[in-house]
Amino acid sequence: MRNTCALLAALLLVSATFAHDMYLLPARFLLEEGALLSVGLHNGDSFPESEVSPVLERVRDMKLLSAAGAWNIQNLHLAGKTVQGEVRVPQAGSYALTARTIPHAFQLPAKDFNAYLKEEGLAHVVAWREQHGETQSASRERYAKYAKALLTTGGKNEFHTRATSLAIEIVPEISPYDLKPGADLPIRILLGGKPAPDLQVETSWASAGAPTKIVIVGRTDQQGRLTIPHLTTGKWRIHTVSMERCKDPAEADWESGWASLTFELP
Repeated sequence: MRNTCALLAALLLVSATFAHDMYLLPARFLLEEGALLSVGLHNGDSFPESEVSPVLERVRDMKLLSAAGAWNIQNLHLAGKTVQGEVRVPQAGSYALTARTIPHAFQLPAKDFNAYLKEEGLAHVVAWREQHGETQSASRERYAKYAKALLTTGGKNEFHTRATSLAIEIVPEISPYDLKPGADLPIRILLGGKPAPDLQVETSWASAGAPTKIVIVGRTDQQGRLTIPHLTTGKWRIHTVSMERCKDPAEADWESGWASLTFELP
């Protein structure tokens, strides 16, 4: 009985960890040069609250990036429902935090897999499974998650519009720190460094004293572009998922990449 309970608990943890978006939430988005910055890696759909911690052993790396270089996030450890670390802000400028997980594979029952595909707008996978008679079949999935957050000390923020070479990445075409409340934010999504068309894009917004607001904005065009309309002040998370047939069929049927971008509109 103990072994059965332990197995069920492990399966529930894997399922919960997989089923949620991973995102970075620093203690502050607006930085001071030389300050020690605490960084949290979250997992969940209740932005900005974390529902379950990312698996620390599967965190490949967490970095602070700028035009001047890259710095590893130090002292990674579990803290409640998050993975926490810290890094010192080396100089004035604009920055990106990034986090990547090691790819992980497991199997989902047909009902759960089909519900997940519908929720994330992966219609091409639904169509493929229908065409190949697999709608009622379980599916083996290998996934990795990629999170990015934008931070600044103020001033010029050109670095925010650059890609950081994540496998799947949301790149703003204007820094959100250069926008006024109510403005639109054009973004592009890159998959393997190339435009990623027809991906569903979701936003989450949170502000002090206001409930979290989650919206499906739309789908990227053939150039991987989409515009997020009417940004209001507060914390933002943009989220998308890509999926394609796995190049290693012995490992999995499908391979997915989860991407998130977080920032704060002052």
